Amino acid sequence: MDSVLPFQTSTFGPCRIIGRRYIGDGLNNEIPQLWAQFCARINEIDRPDQAAGFGVCRCVSSENKNRFGEYVAAISAPHDASVPEGMLALDLPHSNYAVFTVPEIPQVRNVWRSGLATLDASTKWKRYACGPAGCTCTTHPAFEYYPPEYRGSGPFFIYVPLKP
Repeated sequence: MDSVLPFQTSTFGPCRIIGRRYIGDGLNNEIPQLWAQFCARINEIDRPDQAAGFGVCRCVSSENKNRFGEYVAAISAPHDASVPEGMLALDLPHSNYAVFTVPEIPQVRNVWRSGLATLDASTKWKRYACGPAGCTCTTHPAFEYYPPEYRGSGPFFIYVPLKP
């Protein structure tokens, strides 16, 4: 059974990000590989000196029912920054979010799993998600937030959008 995770609520956004994406099941180290490929090209993106990193999670469509979905490794960028070839831009909307702390990279999967289970069991908070009424993760994605001071170790955060 997943443990209940403490979280804080916060607002975030809007924020424009630019990055590279992966679509698949994420079971064979593809996401760390995506980050390595993205970081090798990060200097191609116009960005503020203190850019934050993002790992955006979205489902793609009903055709990939057995897959993890889409993961975008990205950094914040100015609204008018050009998008390098092979990358995409996403706009993260202003929203209310549940914010879960991830102490270190090895705990990220467990925090995702336990955090989503915590919200699904909540009577106070409801998250945007895939469900019978349709998918809202394209317009309200959940994401990992790596603050500008993050350098590969130490805490980072998972933001899960909450319905008003």
